[in-house]
Amino acid sequence: MRINSKLTLSFLAFALAPLAVGGALALHYQTQALTGQMRAQLESVAALQAQRLRELLAQNLERLALVSSRTQLRISLDRYVKNGDPAQRERLSRILRDARASIPSFENICVRDTQGRVVAATDESLPGMSQGEEESFPLGSETGLGNLYTSERGGKLKIRLAGPLQLEGKKIGVVIVEGAADTIVSLTRDGTGLGDTGETVLVGRRRDGQPVFLTPLRFAPHAALKPIGREGARTVCEAALGADGRAVFTKGVDYRGRPVLAASEKIDPPGWALVVKKDRSEAFVPILKLRASVLVIIALTLVATLVAAPLLARSSTGPIRDLTRAAHRAVSGDLSGRAKVQTHDEVGELALAFNNMMQSIESAREGLERKVEQRTTELRARNEDLAREIEERKKARREREKTLAELERSNRDLEQFAYVASHDLQEPLRMVASFVDLLAKKYKGKLDGDADQYIGFAVNGARRMQRLIRDLLSYSRVRTRGKPPEPVNAEKALELAIANLATTIQEAGAEVTYDRLPTVMADQTQLGQLFQNLIGNALKFRADEPPHIHVTAQREGETWRFSVRDNGIGIDPELADQVFVIFRRLHGREEYKGTGIGLAVCKSIVERHGGRIWVESAPGEGATFHFTLPALGGETDGKGAG
Repeated sequence: MRINSKLTLSFLAFALAPLAVGGALALHYQTQALTGQMRAQLESVAALQAQRLRELLAQNLERLALVSSRTQLRISLDRYVKNGDPAQRERLSRILRDARASIPSFENICVRDTQGRVVAATDESLPGMSQGEEESFPLGSETGLGNLYTSERGGKLKIRLAGPLQLEGKKIGVVIVEGAADTIVSLTRDGTGLGDTGETVLVGRRRDGQPVFLTPLRFAPHAALKPIGREGARTVCEAALGADGRAVFTKGVDYRGRPVLAASEKIDPPGWALVVKKDRSEAFVPILKLRASVLVIIALTLVATLVAAPLLARSSTGPIRDLTRAAHRAVSGDLSGRAKVQTHDEVGELALAFNNMMQSIESAREGLERKVEQRTTELRARNEDLAREIEERKKARREREKTLAELERSNRDLEQFAYVASHDLQEPLRMVASFVDLLAKKYKGKLDGDADQYIGFAVNGARRMQRLIRDLLSYSRVRTRGKPPEPVNAEKALELAIANLATTIQEAGAEVTYDRLPTVMADQTQLGQLFQNLIGNALKFRADEPPHIHVTAQREGETWRFSVRDNGIGIDPELADQVFVIFRRLHGREEYKGTGIGLAVCKSIVERHGGRIWVESAPGEGATFHFTLPALGGETDGKGAG
């Protein structure tokens, strides 16, 4: 879209938007104000009409009470009901005729017994008839003056009132009066202050609960006592009939299907509702006039804007087009082009800024070319330095890999040497130990005391050397003779270790218990040796009380953490790392026997399996050795004993 069109649309938007918004707000607030006025007017009329109707009904109820309160009427009815005396019926008829003569607004008065049969009436055709199914009978049978309802008889709308007859607290019958409903009809036809479409409607309910019009309507004179047909009108009437005594204001449609504003008042008793309504088309005539005025103003503004907007747009787009041509030349590479400064407004300032920008760009390009050349030279030198550094790092990495390979080969050679040395030393040492034992046995007591002592030293030294070589051989075999890891039941490996130590456990009076242990990835022989060394260590460094050793396992991510806890002499926390060093002893040989290799073997086994081992202890509080092994589907923890 070209800028001329955009400017034209912008002018239209700026011109019409305030008018449209202002007009809409004016219509909205005017509608609210007018709705409030109409509500106040309709509620005022409804309240006035309802008060008049209540006073009219109250007068009729008072007249009904005058009839039902006559003592002779109730006594005669009671005697007739008990004895069936025709004289009492004739007396009832005279009393009713006198009552009708004294109250001209009542056209007919009748008395019924508790079964609904007409005992006496001013209309001589009614006595003897049964009317117990009519609405007036059950209503009049209720305590008090009963209720009110309308009926149609002889083509004329009338009103009936029913009330109970009681004697000495006992209900003996019902008195029913009937009169013309002209005063009620004339009240609803009073359209004072309601204009051409307003009217007052009286509604009630039939025995089946359906709402009905009780009086003729302004635009439907024959609608009295007929059900309300349209759904919208029924909704308005239901709201009025369901009100709890307060005024109700609604917006809906009437029996003609036209939108209306309505206010209603509940009339209790007899449960009627008086609705005062007015067509919204008549109520909102000022709104329609205001809307027409707003539309005319908007149309005139639209025409004026359509004429003026293109002229204003052209005066602004000329300098912009010239500026566009200069920009196209700059895009094509000609930075010497400049825009003409034709005006002194914002567009002129834009053209001047464009020219300054082109001058700056031209100068910056020259400086940038110089910097690019300088930077290229620097990058070339850096690339050469980087290439040399990369080559040096590659060389260092090759040397490091070579060193690691040599170290690994050296470690293998050392392990093999330790194995061979310990294995080959056993035979000559066994020979020395054997001859020293023979020498001790043959010459014990035949030489002097010093000779026996020296021979004892030699025997003990040979035996210690044998144990040392045996333990050293065991240490070297951890890595040289170990099997590949496989799924191993740790509980079975522990039981085998306990069986191997059964004699030592029995001699020490020890108790070894364990929880349910999982299956792990390990060398079964080395795992059993690990348990055997740790339990043997606990038996060796026991306290005065009988040893108790407990083995548990806990899952920690991808590993199992095993714990071997004892109640022995404990270890100084500062020396906790030294117990795993080969040949490192924390106690003298005279106190505890051993070579100082057992825990070093444990550490080598655990590290070969990719785990770690540590100890938590304090002097006199026992020790807990922890080690980790790779997991392979743990088992639920339980408890066992061995």
